[in-house]
Amino acid sequence: MLNYWMFPRPFRKLTGVPLRVAVSVRLALGKEWAGQRQTQVNFEEALEQEGLKRPGERRDGSGSGGRTHQASLKTLGLVFNGKDQHGVRRLYTTLAGDALAKGSNPIPVLTEQVMKNQFPCYQYSGGRGLKEMAPRFRVRPFVFILQLLLHPQLGGNLTQEETAKLVLTYGESNSSKCVDDVVRRILKFRIDGDSSLEADFDEKFGTSWEQSRTGNRFGHLLDIANTALNWLEYTLLIQRELRPSSISLIPSQVAKAREFVNTYQSKPLLRDHTDEAKFQRAYGLAPGTFRDNRNLTRESSVTLQAVMASEVNAQFVKLSTTRIITGIDARLVREIRDITGFDEAFVQKTLQKLHPNGELGPFLTKLNEMAHQGREDARDFELATAEVFRTVFGFEAEQIGQHGRQPDIWVKDRAKGYSGIIDNKAIQDFSISHTAESVMANTYIPAYRSNDGHDLAFFMYIAAGLKPTVNRGLTNIIEQTGVGGSAIDIATFIELVLHYDDTRHEASRDALRDLFSIGRAISLADVEEALVAR
Repeated sequence: MLNYWMFPRPFRKLTGVPLRVAVSVRLALGKEWAGQRQTQVNFEEALEQEGLKRPGERRDGSGSGGRTHQASLKTLGLVFNGKDQHGVRRLYTTLAGDALAKGSNPIPVLTEQVMKNQFPCYQYSGGRGLKEMAPRFRVRPFVFILQLLLHPQLGGNLTQEETAKLVLTYGESNSSKCVDDVVRRILKFRIDGDSSLEADFDEKFGTSWEQSRTGNRFGHLLDIANTALNWLEYTLLIQRELRPSSISLIPSQVAKAREFVNTYQSKPLLRDHTDEAKFQRAYGLAPGTFRDNRNLTRESSVTLQAVMASEVNAQFVKLSTTRIITGIDARLVREIRDITGFDEAFVQKTLQKLHPNGELGPFLTKLNEMAHQGREDARDFELATAEVFRTVFGFEAEQIGQHGRQPDIWVKDRAKGYSGIIDNKAIQDFSISHTAESVMANTYIPAYRSNDGHDLAFFMYIAAGLKPTVNRGLTNIIEQTGVGGSAIDIATFIELVLHYDDTRHEASRDALRDLFSIGRAISLADVEEALVAR
């Protein structure tokens, strides 16, 4: 019996989940899953082909890797096995899984699934060969972590080690009493370290076995904690520090985190966790839905046309992570036609039915991931940002950072005769150092103050996260140069992009120019005011 929280780890981050669901729909929707080795192998091979699973991991031909990935989708409330009219157990998507498979913006869908995640749940109910979790856990784990980050005694931060040793193990409920107990344990741990742990900690939580396998008695708990923090990071509520591994709330997201806690802290947990179909369908409600009324007994027969449509959609979801798709054009249709080999008219009709206005969310999910990758994806982060300014905001945008002693991106409004320069910082807690301040004030701004007939209207930093001290650096640069500027964290930037209306480009860009030259770190309130002001 599991005596600590558990999250499956075939994928530790949620970025690839929408495509995994789309592949699952393409290969297994409406089919028998349990015991169907060939279907499971086909799913595993498809994951490898899509780059979602490393090739060569299979130790046998049983499709165990496919089953593990499918189990992870169940843990997130995206798929389930339900009986058809003949009593045959078949694989279906929940409403949330269906939304992802059809290419809906994954950020709000998966954020809700993470927040709703609870123990007890079907995946750890002990049924049909599943592991069973100790009944003492009656908690929404990610809401519990938010409660800790909002607790005044913890200083707004939590380490991976604290999560592994004290949160996964003692976070039994979302009650204030339980939260306070874990806070007390964490504070003691910060002073006394491992000596503060209970004498029978190894016996309770199985750490001695792990020590014999890896040499680290806490290894399995640390792995689970890392997965949990990765999932929470996807929600755009937290930022991570690598040394030591820790998390804190993004300042602009504190109010949203508190809103999630207020919503779910006292909300009753879902019942029927041993009934797979009933529990999963209730857990897997998509945002804005309140009940799953589908008659799945009529949907167990999957036609060839439905399989083809699923393949078209899976390729669309994959492509939408690589570029912004704002509509269905001939280029996109031909591209998916060439990949699938399907008739061009069928591809076009399917895309126009499923995604008439394109989809922005998958690309923004990838943008968020790039912002947290450090130097590893720095150039891709710059190119993706330029794409947003070009495609969504309607500026001319050029990525120029590779030329040296240049800002990363130069944007222009040719009609109004002004420009802006942008520096991307894939840093969790960006603040403007003296060196960065000098480079912006003495190199970048003078070079672009009046360039190609465009007067410089603003400078801007876009970072994974911002320190409060960033405002001091912005003020210094503005005072030295007389050019307005700003900084924005990636979560707030994504909110701006998602809610931006490009139907009035001229007025909209004027509002953006004013926002980007605001003279401080841009908040969600600033974004809302700018959008309303148009």
